[in-house]
Amino acid sequence: MTETFDPCACADVPALDLELFYQPIVCAFSSRVMGAEALSRIVVNEKAVTAMPLIRDMDVDRRIMLDRWATCSALHATDYWRSRGISVPVHVNIGAAAHSAESASEFFFWLKSLDIDYSLLTLEITEHDRVTDHECAAGLIQECRKLGLEIAVDDFGLGYATFEFLRQIPTDLVKIDRRFVGRITSDARSATIVRGAIDLAHSLGTRVVAEGVEDDETWGWLQEAGCDLIQGHVVERAIARERFAEWHEVWRRPRRQTRKGAGTVFPWQ
Repeated sequence: MTETFDPCACADVPALDLELFYQPIVCAFSSRVMGAEALSRIVVNEKAVTAMPLIRDMDVDRRIMLDRWATCSALHATDYWRSRGISVPVHVNIGAAAHSAESASEFFFWLKSLDIDYSLLTLEITEHDRVTDHECAAGLIQECRKLGLEIAVDDFGLGYATFEFLRQIPTDLVKIDRRFVGRITSDARSATIVRGAIDLAHSLGTRVVAEGVEDDETWGWLQEAGCDLIQGHVVERAIARERFAEWHEVWRRPRRQTRKGAGTVFPWQ
């Protein structure tokens, strides 16, 4: 191994008592586990709460350091799962590392120095991270894809920058924001937007993940709309890597796959 994974290498990060929790991503039709998103949490009195308000207040340099820590920690999780016979790709947000040409280049060469199975890593970039040099980012992302990892655009559809990013940069996945997904069964305009986003992504050869799926009705609607992947509390909350391994063992596939108009059968039925 060229470089040893050491989540504690970034001394300032553990001081924040951050931990990564993992939320499953499953196929909308077969319920097969297709991945897990790594989410930063602060554990207070044995309760995990989101670390996003704290992370958003960090300067770019510290967030880049956090991106490396999260990537290493997530890769440790994939090693842990594989030791238990579970091969699941992990999604890591590296928006700060992609902030500029310089930071993106440094992150890429650091990533390339690691002796890992890149097929088990998906890098997510979100609009609010404000990638400033799309042309450079496109070149670096192409290099990352050559390594075998996948690229996802998070918070898809929240603004013009997301569409401009998608126009310039080839991606494997788009993730539709929970603010749209959570309203599709009660708000016609949200439903139209989500259906349009799914169709647009598919026309570009990109798979779609719906975030924030909270109930069976929403899952069924997304099946009808042809959404590829589901993420949300209807499947499972974000959980520690050990708990994820236990959850994976008991998660059952539905008795039959469903297609448009066939009705929905969920794993727990």
